Amino acid sequence: MLVRELVSLKAKAKEARARSGRRTTRAALAKKSGVSEQTLSDWFNGRHHPRDLDQLMKVVRVLAGWAERPAAPYQPWARLLETASPARSTLAHDREGAAQGNVPVGGRDIIDPRAPARKRDGTGSTSTVQGTDSSEEALERTAAWLTRRTFLANAVTATAAAGISVAGWHVLDSPDSLPKPRRWTFPADEPVSSDPAVARGVVYFGSDDQQVYAVDARTGKLVWPQPFPTGGKSRSSPVVGRGTVYVGSDDEKLYALDARDGRRRWEASTGAPLGWSSPVLAGDSVYVNSGDEKNGQSLYRIDAASGVQRWQRPFHTSAAVWGPAVAEGVVYVGCDDGQLYMVDAARGELLRSFRTEGAVWRPTVADGTVYVGSSDRHLYAIDPKRRRARWAHRTGADVGSTPLVVGSTVYFGSDDSNVYAVSVADGRERWRADTHGQVRTRPAVAKGTVYVSSVDGYLYALRARDGKQRWRERLGQALWSSPVVANGMVYVGSDDSNLYAVIA
Repeated sequence: MLVRELVSLKAKAKEARARSGRRTTRAALAKKSGVSEQTLSDWFNGRHHPRDLDQLMKVVRVLAGWAERPAAPYQPWARLLETASPARSTLAHDREGAAQGNVPVGGRDIIDPRAPARKRDGTGSTSTVQGTDSSEEALERTAAWLTRRTFLANAVTATAAAGISVAGWHVLDSPDSLPKPRRWTFPADEPVSSDPAVARGVVYFGSDDQQVYAVDARTGKLVWPQPFPTGGKSRSSPVVGRGTVYVGSDDEKLYALDARDGRRRWEASTGAPLGWSSPVLAGDSVYVNSGDEKNGQSLYRIDAASGVQRWQRPFHTSAAVWGPAVAEGVVYVGCDDGQLYMVDAARGELLRSFRTEGAVWRPTVADGTVYVGSSDRHLYAIDPKRRRARWAHRTGADVGSTPLVVGSTVYFGSDDSNVYAVSVADGRERWRADTHGQVRTRPAVAKGTVYVSSVDGYLYALRARDGKQRWRERLGQALWSSPVVANGMVYVGSDDSNLYAVIA
């Protein structure tokens, strides 16, 4: 059953990639998944069952991405491993039957009409009229032919004791354990830690594969003729405005791309990698910071139309780079020296600063208050004019999450694995929810639900009023990308090199 499930998924991947003119080879799958070609050959030909769940899931995620279909959560595959029979004789019988075009379902053989015709030779035996396929090819052909109903019947027969339905990816233990349905998965070639931006039905994001992508928010198909290549990792989160996508790269450049087709309008050099610094579009200017060990960090104001640099404000700090926030003519920048700097947006002059006891991450400004996390374990609510904290909420670890303010509540995450909801007025905790992994991302809120991504690899949906978990969905590996909600969908990138679209 496990082998057939893998082969069926591989067949779907081959079909999907063939439509776009791409081949699905074992070498490509080995490179992408990190599982050797020999091991893959043994699996797909039925010589050996997978034994390691993590290794198996690497292959499953890659194939699901290539197949342009939702990837399975861990639990159904884990149960398939538990229920898989190691007996070679049974496996060999199944392979032989599949090669002959016979697929056992519920104790009966179903004849594949696409199998090679066979004839009697007068001795009671049969021979194949056409050339005989390899067992893997035969299984792929058979898997492609089987209807979903037939395949599910086989799956239910084989796994009834485990209580799962693999082809539909549903775990039948309890309603709480059901995975949230996904609409599509888009595969990049390297991790996606960039926060996606959604505008006019298109999702824009960068990847460690040194490319910027634009995909249809509804279907997950590429919108641009091809991704835009940069000269370095693109972990910076794009901002979209004026028909232009502004995005930074570790090649020390800020790019302005035509939102329709991805053509470069201009590029501006900053002299240092942009890291996770996300540009901010305010008026006719783009504000962005960059930094490295040699030059420290600098904040730039760049003309949004031409790419001409208006000013540069250096900070004598380390290379860590986080994005700025802009409000009411002031740019706010957090630095590793423990300072939140406030800079005049028009002239680039340093106005004032606020000091914490640890590195300061990306701030949020709402109703005249600056909210920012620090590695001293606190989230601060700062009065920028008086340069003092209105309140500070202590957590169990670094606060590297960018806070989100909705109404009278501030939502943020911490390295202690919790998501927090605290009062805007006094910082009192309203609730917290454990995610079992660092939360360095910015939460998103829509229709009474808080969406947050965690390093534990799960996307969580929490009830906004009390933090109760509505659902969670495993999305491959660690999630450093913040979720974005638009048109009833949640978009988020993963370290497994995919961008996911999950139904909210």
